[in-house]
Amino acid sequence: MELNSQVHIIASKQVGSIAVNDPLLRTLNDHLIAGRSIDLVSFWDELNERFKNDANTLRLFGEYMPPYKNVSSYVIRLYNEDDSSVTQ
Repeated sequence: MELNSQVHIIASKQVGSIAVNDPLLRTLNDHLIAGRSIDLVSFWDELNERFKNDANTLRLFGEYMPPYKNVSSYVIRLYNEDDSSVTQ
């Protein structure tokens, strides 16, 4: 985040799983190759829909934190924001 404050972080609360990581990264790559912009909420919904037929994978996916719900990165971004425009 020091190099790019606008970075989006996908994290797992537990150990990551190939059952989630491979489809997640493949879907992300497909979007990028196609030149599609990525709306993270719809992207996450698309993955949730994909995993809903496999209870174990859906449970594992539930342990992942989408970038738009990552409060830690948001707080760090706010903390590091340039406050030079703030008047006292």
